[in-house]
Amino acid sequence: MHPYFLRSLLVCASLALLLTALPIVNSADEFPLRAGIFRTRLQSDKTLYRIGEPIKLRLTVTNITARPYGAMWLPEFANFKLIVANSQGRTLTSKGTRVGYNVSYGDIAQFPPGKTLVSKFVNPEAGNKSLSEWAPIEYWGYDLGEPGDYTITALPSFGAFEVIDNGKSTGSEFSISPADKSNVVHITIER
Repeated sequence: MHPYFLRSLLVCASLALLLTALPIVNSADEFPLRAGIFRTRLQSDKTLYRIGEPIKLRLTVTNITARPYGAMWLPEFANFKLIVANSQGRTLTSKGTRVGYNVSYGDIAQFPPGKTLVSKFVNPEAGNKSLSEWAPIEYWGYDLGEPGDYTITALPSFGAFEVIDNGKSTGSEFSISPADKSNVVHITIER
């Protein structure tokens, strides 16, 4: 055997042992969940749809506290998970987010006390040049192609932080609790 092969094998084995000895950091441990800071409101553009007609959703988030907060703000399909259930109460499974998004340090939203933010997304179908308040449900990975009644609820899945000293510094970071889910939207799909 070649001496470089043996050294490489020894280095790889050492790294494997080191990695197995490291503790796994849970994001919930790193960023605790906090509830009662933001209120999420979900809307559909209509309540009655025909099969194949686009279903569009709009999300607004309000800081309901007397303190200022900031949040890493991405498109709504990254900041919120949907719970979609059919008329039998069975929760449907998402096929996964349909479009990608880029994260940059400039994607920070400010939430002064009482401020409401309307979530907007860059429409990839319009060449990423058009902003819209209404996102197609397909972007969350749902195709509601069967007639029936459906309920949709949004769960926040974004992190936030306290704004301290008139925005000169940030306080503790936390994740928004799924307990602060949105209102339930009811829609019907007909043939």
